[in-house]
Amino acid sequence: ALDGTAAPLTDALRTRALRRSRHMAASGLRVLAVAYGPHPDDMTFAGLVGMEDPPREGAAESVSKLRRGGVTVLMATGDG
Repeated sequence: ALDGTAAPLTDALRTRALRRSRHMAASGLRVLAVAYGPHPDDMTFAGLVGMEDPPREGAAESVSKLRRGGVTVLMATGDG
């Protein structure tokens, strides 16, 4: 619940959290869902965390040089 008390994760709340996480990801954030509890089958959803993950310094310049040299650059991530 918005007041900090635990509430069942209804389909409506699950949809809201998924929609919000997709919005955060589309804004360039890495998104983590946070939960706690005594057992994986008995968890309480605590919320979403969005983290900035900017490219490393010099990455854009390196990619440009590779492309000018004829290299096709692909980015592989662990994202689904």
